[in-house]
Amino acid sequence: MIISPSIASGDTLRLADEIDLCDRVFDAMHLDVADGVAVRGISFGFGTCEAACRLSSASSKSIHLEVNDPIACLGAVGRCGANDVFVQMDNLDDPVGVLDLYLAAGLPVGPNVSNLDLGRSYLPDLLGRSKRVLVGTTSHDDETQRCRPEMVEFACRLAEDDNRDVWVDGGITPEMLPRLARAHVHAAVLGRAVFSDRAHAARLVDLASAS
Repeated sequence: MIISPSIASGDTLRLADEIDLCDRVFDAMHLDVADGVAVRGISFGFGTCEAACRLSSASSKSIHLEVNDPIACLGAVGRCGANDVFVQMDNLDDPVGVLDLYLAAGLPVGPNVSNLDLGRSYLPDLLGRSKRVLVGTTSHDDETQRCRPEMVEFACRLAEDDNRDVWVDGGITPEMLPRLARAHVHAAVLGRAVFSDRAHAARLVDLASAS
């Protein structure tokens, strides 16, 4: 299972150092683009994303769009050259249409499914359109960003499909990694777990390899 460190949880004033850690230890990097409207908080823009993708030698570079107008971002996302792109859907009027536009542009895109998406009529269409999905395992309005067990279970059920790459993002702790790996989850996005203890970051890779 891939561990993809979320740069937004690191020190963006030391971007090159944080990217070096991602490349050297994890061979993966995750970039959150948040506009402060779709979700609480603002991260960084596409200038930073493009610079990070140029600097990084990681095999896995992913972008998570948490914005109210993802169509306006389509060109900028394409210029970043990420391997995986995920678009927040629960705030959009036409989530299936937006996903289709990204797919038509040839981008490696999938939906970000949150707890708000569960039970909505468009969800089966979203899941049927892409081989990749990022399951948000916290709630947007939870300031503590605690992991929601039902979303972890949802992700593990989706991962039973061998043709689908399932990612999880939000409140994932090191103790959860072996179980997610056994469930064949493709990747886990980690922020604080990586950047709050850089000296021991490599142990997360070992936990993600447990079976």
